[in-house]
Amino acid sequence: TVTFAGPASGYGNWIKISHEGDVVTTYGHMYTAGLLVRTGDLVQAGQQIGAVGAAGDSTGCHLHFEVLVAGSYVDPRVFLAEHGVQTGMQS
Repeated sequence: TVTFAGPASGYGNWIKISHEGDVVTTYGHMYTAGLLVRTGDLVQAGQQIGAVGAAGDSTGCHLHFEVLVAGSYVDPRVFLAEHGVQTGMQS
C-alpha cells in the first residue's frame, strides 16, 4: 500500500510503500510527473510506480531507494537477495 506519494524536501518527490511483515520501502528524487501512484494505492510486485528524476537535493538523475524493517534501515541489496531478487544494483 502506498502510504505517501508527493513532495518531500531534499528527496524531491518521494514514494513510501508499506509491505507485509513490517517492511517499508521508499523511493526518492522523482519529478512530479514521475509519480505514477497516489497515496492509498495498492501496488503489485513489478508494477512501475515512478520514473527516475533529479528533483530535490540531487546531482543527477538517479533513484534513491531505502528499505526499513521494523523501523530500522537495512541494506537493500542484502534484503532483496534474501528474498530472491537479483538487482544488479551498484553501491
